[in-house]
Amino acid sequence: MTIKDKKLKVLSCLVILLLGMSLVPAASANSASSTIPSIPNAFGGNLKGDAANAGSGLIISAYMDSKLVGSNTLDGDGKYQVAVDGTEQDNGKAITFKLAGVPSQPVSVTYKHGAAPVEVDLTFYGDFVPPIIESLSTSPKFILNDGKDFSAVRAKVVGQPSGAPSVTIDLTPIGQGVTSLKLGDGGLYSCDIKSTVPGKFKFVFTAANPSGSSVMDAESISITILSDSQLASELGGADGVFSPEEIKNLVSNNDVSSGIKYKVLSAYFADALYNAPASAYSAGRTLPSPVIPGQEFQVKVNAKYDAAGQILEKLPAGFTFVRSTLPEKAVNVNGDEVSFLLMGETSFSYTLKAPTSAGDYKITGLLRDINKAESSVTPADCSISVKQPPNGGGGSGGSGGSGGGGAGASQEPQSNVEAKELSQKSVTAGKHIKFDFPKGATCIRYVEFDSKKTLGKVTTIAEMLKGQSKLVSSLPEGKVYKNVNIWVGSGGIANSNNLENAVIGFRVEKAWLEECGADESSLALWNYNKTWSRLETKKVGEDSTYVFFDAKTPGFGCFTIVVPGEKIEIEPIEDTNSPTSENDTNTAEDQEKPSKSRIPGFESTIAVGVLGAVYLLRRK
Repeated sequence: MTIKDKKLKVLSCLVILLLGMSLVPAASANSASSTIPSIPNAFGGNLKGDAANAGSGLIISAYMDSKLVGSNTLDGDGKYQVAVDGTEQDNGKAITFKLAGVPSQPVSVTYKHGAAPVEVDLTFYGDFVPPIIESLSTSPKFILNDGKDFSAVRAKVVGQPSGAPSVTIDLTPIGQGVTSLKLGDGGLYSCDIKSTVPGKFKFVFTAANPSGSSVMDAESISITILSDSQLASELGGADGVFSPEEIKNLVSNNDVSSGIKYKVLSAYFADALYNAPASAYSAGRTLPSPVIPGQEFQVKVNAKYDAAGQILEKLPAGFTFVRSTLPEKAVNVNGDEVSFLLMGETSFSYTLKAPTSAGDYKITGLLRDINKAESSVTPADCSISVKQPPNGGGGSGGSGGSGGGGAGASQEPQSNVEAKELSQKSVTAGKHIKFDFPKGATCIRYVEFDSKKTLGKVTTIAEMLKGQSKLVSSLPEGKVYKNVNIWVGSGGIANSNNLENAVIGFRVEKAWLEECGADESSLALWNYNKTWSRLETKKVGEDSTYVFFDAKTPGFGCFTIVVPGEKIEIEPIEDTNSPTSENDTNTAEDQEKPSKSRIPGFESTIAVGVLGAVYLLRRK
């Protein structure tokens, strides 16, 4: 290789090296985001005014020319620190401070690039003090993982006067995310925790004021969610088998849900044997007699037992169990045998439906006490007569009075009727008449109106249906609680010529309202008269289980209780490709992005080097 060739090779490498360097981005020496960071202007001092007692977690921010140039989080000690990022070009610019978005009282502070930290006190007025948790509890501590059993969280939280605090619980450990508690009477916040995920959990409770100041409790809400297979090992003895004494302790334990108690009792009594030792306790049954074919009627049971017991009733052939006054989890129907678990109830009733065939039928039953001893439900030889009424008709009749009021007449196919209750009154002109349904067989509590005429003895029937009434073609839009029929008398007597100012009282389960997230004020009773009409409905009271409503109605017949469907607002999607005005203010995120501009003059230096190399090559 000649000397000339060697020089050409060296110059070629130099050109390639210079071209490669020209492709490497470098930060501008004049950029505020230079690779060599500027020294921030730091500020710190005391917080005064309402901010003096501000809680931890609030954000204090600094701005120049309305642009965010620094922020920090308070730790709740009444002081602040914040570093302001700028350049020499920002020297002399005024700095403003905000706490949770609230501007400070005016202060004269300017930016000085690279200056020593500045001590300046800031004064803020606003709701910066965290809410106060006056009480926080959850009960029970142990629940089933069936997705229905629940632990109730209750909290009393006091916030600032400017607005109610936001109160949440983080249910992420059971896959439900952050959930808001509902504000009820007396400033009490509440929610129910239910899950299918077993385990021991602690949930973080947070209360925040509108300003963002908040307080957290990560210890008070602790629950254990158990599967069926864990009940004995967690709550029973060391041997994993419940003894009578352990059953007593379980039943009296307020930390254990009723769902768990019924589940354990069901398994416990399932091991009991017939012809066990005689119990020292007793139970008696009361039956109506006679009943008509197909009639629903109530059986009342009185029982004396220890801390817990079980009633086993064997139904006659053709009789159907309908419902009972005990909780649903306390009742188990297995063919013609019905089990009722008792935990302190001295009496209860259940509803049966008679067969269509007349005759005398026998009901037998057993009481099992906590020691699994047995005794017969008395009378042991208990029979009930099913007889046709003298006129051969069905239903609960009544003699017609003056004006021909007579018995109520249902037009609904009885195969679609889940439950019904009858009420009978004498209707006299000029009187206010009220038909009460005290047994609670349906969700209708009463029907009342002012009578214009004397109609004699009138029977009113309230029917709760299994589904949509067969007498209507459709239902109003929304979520239906119950479909009901109300029949007042017969022959169309319940019209505006005979009565006025009619009101229907009904009830709705709180659990249902909470489950569908319904607002009580949106729920309404609807009446069908060729088309559906929404009736004027108002809340009149509540208890621990139900919310009670009244609705004014122009007549009777088919009704439905509905929560209207929610409209979904579709927000327009922003066009992220649309051009941005040069005057738009950049976000803090945009300001923090490093500049990709290159060092001034660097490209010119490369160009000169390349040209020089070419010139040398030509000379050689």
